[in-house]
This record gives sequence, structure tokens and C-alpha cells, in this order.
Amino acid sequence: MRLRLRRFELRAVTADGPFGVSLPFSPGLVVLRGDNSSGKSTCLQGIIYALGLEGMLSPSRAVPLPHVATASLTDEASGRELNVLESYVTLEFENEAGQIATVRRYAKHASIDTQLVTVWDGPILSEPVNGLRQSTYFVRRPGSAQREAGFHHWLAEFVGWQLPEVARYDGGTSPLYLETIFPLFFVEQKRGWAGIQAQTPTYFRIRDVGRRNVEFVLALAGGDIVAERQLLREKMTLLRQQWVSAVTAFRAGANDLGIGVTDVPEEPTASWPLEPGPSLWLAEPGEWRPLEAETAKLKVELANLTRRVLPTAEEAAPGASNELQANLQELHDISGLADALHRELAMEEDQIRSLESRIASLNDDVRRSQDADILRKMGAPISAIAPADCPTCHQELPSTLLNPAAAIVPMPIESNIQLLKDQIELFQAMRSDITSAIAAKRQQLVALDGRARALQQSVRAARETLVSARGALSIDDMERRVHLRDRIETLDGVESRLSSLTSVLAQLAGTWADLLQAQIRLREQSTPRADQRKIEALQARFLDQLIEYGFTSVPVKELTISEDTYLPVYEGVDLGFDLSASDMIRTIWAHRVGLLEVARSVDSHHAQLLVFDEPRQQSTDPVSFAALFHRVAQAAASGQQVICATSEPETSVRSMLDRVPHQYLGFSGKLIERVPS
Repeated sequence: MRLRLRRFELRAVTADGPFGVSLPFSPGLVVLRGDNSSGKSTCLQGIIYALGLEGMLSPSRAVPLPHVATASLTDEASGRELNVLESYVTLEFENEAGQIATVRRYAKHASIDTQLVTVWDGPILSEPVNGLRQSTYFVRRPGSAQREAGFHHWLAEFVGWQLPEVARYDGGTSPLYLETIFPLFFVEQKRGWAGIQAQTPTYFRIRDVGRRNVEFVLALAGGDIVAERQLLREKMTLLRQQWVSAVTAFRAGANDLGIGVTDVPEEPTASWPLEPGPSLWLAEPGEWRPLEAETAKLKVELANLTRRVLPTAEEAAPGASNELQANLQELHDISGLADALHRELAMEEDQIRSLESRIASLNDDVRRSQDADILRKMGAPISAIAPADCPTCHQELPSTLLNPAAAIVPMPIESNIQLLKDQIELFQAMRSDITSAIAAKRQQLVALDGRARALQQSVRAARETLVSARGALSIDDMERRVHLRDRIETLDGVESRLSSLTSVLAQLAGTWADLLQAQIRLREQSTPRADQRKIEALQARFLDQLIEYGFTSVPVKELTISEDTYLPVYEGVDLGFDLSASDMIRTIWAHRVGLLEVARSVDSHHAQLLVFDEPRQQSTDPVSFAALFHRVAQAAASGQQVICATSEPETSVRSMLDRVPHQYLGFSGKLIERVPS
């Protein structure tokens, strides 16, 4: 994976003509030298801005460029102050596969939003070619890293990165945003030199973001273990919710019937079957009776009643026979009606699923149209917004389809969005109507089921009457019989539901046991050997550089790279508390260059790019600075790129670069000057 910068350009348009600067970048070491306030940092900030990465500097959404690009500039030739009418930055870069892209982003424009990024699929600055495909994306807005219209989504794909999902402090997950990764590739002047991780943004609320970005850049498998642990925690949370929900629902239903439940764990357990197992109890005056015993007693009582003599046949037979025939006919009619209702329910549920699929598809169309509308309002041309293929059949659209000379005028985006929303509203209304119909039919089925049970009881009673002997039972006896049947049926239903609950809990307990075993395995899992080799390589290169740079605050041989934070530690404490200011600068050099050097020999996600803005901070010894130049110049052999911007005197810089392969970009005055016509 690689992101090699090829050329940067800044343009500020005034009423007196354009001003700006153009910087070509070669592979290997590039030294950009200019006096203080000459515009070096403005150019490096412009690179950050072109890539939409100003979020690595602060959560502010203000343009991070100085007034020369946003308000006014001074014409050095005439000394006049000129207002900036519009300005933009353009950056050309290349990926590992040799693909070249150019991006442009406005810092000031009357109609183009600063959050719009235009992308060409070729070299616009170094080798202008006509007919390059142009696309537009948004940045510094929600979804810019996840959605197709987001610039960072495109940029990650261009470089070859698949951004991992990482845990947040609020319990959710988010992508490891590019703003959290690039501080390892780009150390800016204002905040970057305050500490090893001083520039890593924390406002995204990503857990252990300083660890996550190093894991990603070095492609450490240990990061996968961390992600697996997070996923395991989420699975355990979900299973716990399922367990508690099942137990709570069953207990509530049983309690409504005056039935108590014991020995059912409220929290997941890996031990199953339970000893003692779950049991049901009935509340009686002064005591609790086992439900099983109560059911057995009621069944014996019902059996005794059933064996008693019924009324005489000659008295009950005519009416019982007519009632039996009528009830049987009604039962037949109810069965047919219930079957018809079930068929209608199945059809309507299919319609609901079809409507939901259509609504989801229309919502996607609305989102894409809204993204296109955002890009259009930012100033993107229609040709860059229009899809290259048909959204229905995905065949390529001919360029003549939307010919401006044609008589057909395409629907405006706003009208298209409103049409889609109207369709969604219509389908939602249809779904609501069908849902209401389904609810009504289900209520009919419940009523039919209740009526069928009553008829079945009557049929049984009529048949018993027709076959009964002499000696009628009292009305109280008959009502008692019906009551006993209903009560036994209710209690048997509760026992059946308990059996279902224990089956569900048994499955959950087995899954819980597996999750606990996985938790133990992950807890005991040590750092993979491949990760250890990468960390050892980083440590070796880090310590080797500190010796070259003249680090003296603590004994270098007693420093290590922590496997927990991937930062240097001394006697178990993060390095940085007992360092001199200049040694802190040397430490940052060594850490960032160490990551770059490790990426030469191992699989990694490093961009193979490193940018230092004024690396000689805190009056670091010139000898150390010269050692840094010699060290990073080795990047050229691996096709890597290191850009250093410095305001050191030209003679000093030239001396340090003697016999060091490099590209020198030197400026004696302001970098931003009038552009020749």
C-alpha cells in the first residue's frame, strides 16, 4: 500500500490576477526549505486540507489555511494588499498499483462548498490530459468514511485500505477514521512535536485510539484479537438479554395465574441441567402446593365426575341430538373460515415483506439522491454527479442520453427526491393498511379458536348425554366438570411453556459455556509471533536511531517498545516524563521513522509516506538533524517518500545534505507569489 505525493498546487485568485505556488515531489527524501513565515507550513497544511484530514488537527470545521488563502495577501512587487476572491488547493498522488489521481478542494468560493472534493482519475498537474473522468465527493460530514459519496471512503479504497470497525467509549463501533491514522505519517508544526501521540485526535471517542492506529498501520494480528474480544463481549451481552427476557416473560405469565416459579436462574449459567430443576407452585391459603400435585388432584376429581351417571336418555336425547348436529356443522364452518383466514394472512404477510423491501430500496435511492444534491449545492457539475450506469439494470449509460440539445429535460434532483418520498409515503400507507388487516384477521382467528373450543366442549357434553344412563347430575356438577377441564388445560399449558423455556435455556446455557471458553482462550492468548517480530523490529530500529541522534536522557539499552501501547517505555513507564525537550523531538523522529522502516520488510498498511514540518524543534543539535537526513534518505531505495520542511539556513541545510540523495526545493522569499500569465 502506498500514497506517494507527486505535485501540490495552491491558487489564490485576486482582482489583480492569480497567486500561488506549485511544488513537485519525487520519491525518497524531499527537503522544502524557506525562511520563517515564507509559506512552507501553509503548503503542508494545504496537503492536509486537500486530503480532507484537517480533523487530525482539531474537531473544528473551519478551513485550516491562513489568511493568504482565505482573506487577503500582499503583492510583494507592489506592496499592495489584495483581497482573495477564491482559492483552492490541488494535490496529485499515486497508489501502489501506479494509478494516479488528482484532487481539488476550494478554501474559498462564492458557490462551491469547502466540503466538496473533486477527483480526476489521472494527472491534472504534471501531465494534463483531456477527457479524464471527474467525480465529486463530500468530506468532513457524517458518512464521509462509509458512504459511496464520501471522499474518505473513496480515498481508503484508492490506497487499498479496508478501515476496521473499532470500539467506542459510548458502547458502539465506528471505522478507524483516516484522521486517526495519518498522525503516524504526518507531524505538523503546532502540535505534532509535543509528544509521541500528541497529535492523535481523541474526540472521535475511539477506545485506545493510539493503540488501534499503530495496530492498523503495522497490520498486527493482535488487533484482530482485540476485535474478537469486543465481538465476544457483544455476543455475551446479547445472550444475557435473551436469557433475562425469556425468564422474565415466563415468570410474568405464570404470576398472572397465581403460580410461583422457583430455581430458574435470572442470569445465564453454563451449568445445565440444573439441580434442583425449575419447579412451579400454586399459592394456597397458608402454603404453596406443587403445581404437578395440584394438576394430578384435579385430574382425579374430573375422572370421578366423569364416571357418574348422566341424565336419562329419553329426556335429553332429542335436544342433545339436534344440538350435536348444529354444533358439528358450525365447527365445520369455523374450520373452513379459519383455513381461509390463514391463507389470506400468508398472502398479506408476503405483501408486507415485498413492501418493506421496496421501501428499503427507495430509501437507498433517496439517500443517493440527497448525496448528489449535497454535491451539486457544493458546486459539483452535473456530469460529475450523474451515475455512470443505470440504477435499475446497471448497464453503462450512453453519453448521448442526457444530451443538452435533446428535447427531453431530466427531472431536477429536488423533484426526484420528492417523488421518491411520495412513493415511500404511499407504500408505507399500504403497509399500514395491510398491517391493520392482518391484526384484525388474527383477532378473528383468536375469536374463532375460542368459539371452537366452546363448541367442542358442547359436542363432548352432547355425546356424553346421548350415551348416558339413568340418574341425572346436578347443574353444579356439570359446571364443576367444565371448570375442572378448563383449569387442567390452563395448568397443563403452563407446564408445557415451562418445558419450552427449559429447552430454550438449555440451548442458551450451551452457547454461554462456549462463550466462556472463548473468553478464557482469548484472555490466555498471547501476542502472535508475527506481531512480536514486528514489535521487535520496531524496537531495534527505534533504539538504533536514538543512538544515531545522540539521545542522552536515559540509557538507550533500557528502553523498550511496549506490547500494550506500542510506545517506548522506560522501567515500565511511558517515555516522556523525564526527557529533555530535544530528546522528546529525537524520540518522535525515531518512532515515526521506525514505523516507516519496519514497513519496508513486513506486510503492513503503512502509506510509505512521512511528512515532518519543522523537525528541528527545541534547538535540537545540528548533528542530530544531519543524522535524521541520512537516515530518512534510505527511503528512496524502497520507493518510500519523506518530506521535510525546514527554515534552517540554506548553507547549513546544504551542508547536512552533502552526499545524501534528495530533492531540494529551496525558496529565498515567499512561496506564494504571482503566477505568470
